[in-house]
Amino acid sequence: MSVLETFYNFKFNVLRKTTATDTSIDTYSTHLSNQNGVFRPVTDVNQLYKAGNQGIEYKLFCKVIDIRPNDIIQNSNNTNEKYGVIGVQTYEDLEGGEETHLEVRIAKK
Repeated sequence: MSVLETFYNFKFNVLRKTTATDTSIDTYSTHLSNQNGVFRPVTDVNQLYKAGNQGIEYKLFCKVIDIRPNDIIQNSNNTNEKYGVIGVQTYEDLEGGEETHLEVRIAKK
């Protein structure tokens, strides 16, 4: 078990855009369900000021799973609570342990 897993405080689903055949309507379907992660507000306030969206971005730290920009992160306990994925970065454990994880930047939808 990684150190990061001891801080897990957020259970979420990953929704991915799918296009219905014969229509131009985009819908989202569940891509991954019941994942765990650490949910934190963004602390790099300089970047928030530049982006003009102070206070609505968050970071989600989780194990390495298939999350991509434009996916939707949905709170498993409150399916009305959704966040759009802005960017994803993988952090590798340089010592060969179990600390490789994703840092996902999300914004409240």
